[in-house]
Amino acid sequence: MEKVWFIRNSARRTPSGNLWGDTFFADALRHAFATQGDLAVEFRSDEVPPLLPSESRVINLALLGLHNPEAVQGALNIAWVISHPELISQESVEHYDLICTSSPTYSKLLASQIGREVHTVLQAADTRFFFPVDHSSAPIYDAVFVGQRNNRRQRPMIDWALGANLKLRVYGPGWREHLPSDVYGGDFLDYSKLPRLYEQSRFVLADHWPEMAALGFVQNRIFDALAGGHRVICDNVKGIQDLGLGGVSVVDSKEELERLVVNQTSQLQTGNEERARIVAGEHSFHSRALQMKNLVDSYWS
Repeated sequence: MEKVWFIRNSARRTPSGNLWGDTFFADALRHAFATQGDLAVEFRSDEVPPLLPSESRVINLALLGLHNPEAVQGALNIAWVISHPELISQESVEHYDLICTSSPTYSKLLASQIGREVHTVLQAADTRFFFPVDHSSAPIYDAVFVGQRNNRRQRPMIDWALGANLKLRVYGPGWREHLPSDVYGGDFLDYSKLPRLYEQSRFVLADHWPEMAALGFVQNRIFDALAGGHRVICDNVKGIQDLGLGGVSVVDSKEELERLVVNQTSQLQTGNEERARIVAGEHSFHSRALQMKNLVDSYWS
């Protein structure tokens, strides 16, 4: 029987929902399943699931985070917690047949809380856009950052970079009134243009919601940057060094950030292409789709 994947995106079918990270995540995952010969359909939290085709085996893969949808009756239901674990409860996942999270730390914690097996399926790199390229041209910036600014979330990495007088470029809504004009790049940068921005910088900055950092959720922006052969500076995410990614430096202060950037006076490409190949092979959406398919086959067997 043919497998059909329903990918449940926590975002809504709105202009703002189209810009959510979950939406790009869902599209990359849909594409990965499609290239492996499976039909995959993305639908949003405000949409009714499609009718189940009687001639196919349907898997409802729900990306849990800000919104936690109910299971779909008649389908094999998989919960994949990719963000905001503080919003997950036993009731959020109890009706799912398989439960996954993108953090080894949180998988163990959740398993102990609900008394069920929880699988770890990390976030991933979208290798349609991020892959090694020629880094021979001199970088324009010391560091680049893409992400919104709002009152619900502190972004100390940007304050540290500004305080260290780094040559910085920032894209994202909410920054216009808070950054110098030569730092602010715009409210939005098309996803397809991110690789070019990363190529222009010595480092890519990444930070995490405090709850996600404490529980070991490594965001896909880090996997994307590494797959492109770039170096990443991020905040202290529990367990990130245990993943063996390489190319990631963790900082906890302005002084550490400044010291790291100043001491590394070149882009240090040595080994970056090899790391990129490893990330592309082990941490792409293609790899995650295969992992999900193997979990489903084991469940059905």
